[in-house]
Amino acid sequence: MWRRPALAVSAVLVCACGSSAARPATGSGTTGGAASGSPPPSQRCGPAGAATLAADGAGRVYVRGGSVIACSSRSGRHYVLGSHGSCLGGRTRVAPVAVAGPLVAYGTRTCGVDTSQSAVHVRRLSDGSALRTLTASTSIRRPESFVSVTALVLARDGAVAWIAVGGSILGGTRFTEVHAFTGGRARVLDRGAGVDPKLLRLAGGVVRWRHGGAWRSARLA
Repeated sequence: MWRRPALAVSAVLVCACGSSAARPATGSGTTGGAASGSPPPSQRCGPAGAATLAADGAGRVYVRGGSVIACSSRSGRHYVLGSHGSCLGGRTRVAPVAVAGPLVAYGTRTCGVDTSQSAVHVRRLSDGSALRTLTASTSIRRPESFVSVTALVLARDGAVAWIAVGGSILGGTRFTEVHAFTGGRARVLDRGAGVDPKLLRLAGGVVRWRHGGAWRSARLA
């Protein structure tokens, strides 16, 4: 039986391409290239001792003081994406996270009374500007329902795929879905109880997941 606290609900798809930025982290670096005598970009993208959630040569997402922070190796700027851990108490929980070239994608979850909302975001690392915000799923819209993002992959061109798990206490239902946003449109790639909620891979522009023990795939194009 599912537990009642802080469950999740889906919302209507929003695709917002604009210039809104994540909240700058305290003590964020300056914009532009590295100044003379400053550490190289790879060494100034967040504290070395902080737990890393995702990274590549262009940037890093790490945890510090209970916050999830994204930083750009090129510009040295840092942005708070949300909270690490629970979504209770009005916090926005961030997980999972992916970094690909100049972009970062991440899932968020905000909780209400027996409900919550989950979404997928894509931002530009260099200045924190939002490229798009997508709902995790639109399958269930009723009281005491939930949805969360359990896996996520990101391509360098901004195409993103994720797995959403959700259900409804009142309806006694549960679902697992594979979603993608490519070419300006959202798609449901697969659904069913046999989808592994944690296993999602991206290589060569092809996203892969497991359903009923067998691999399935789709091209992110």
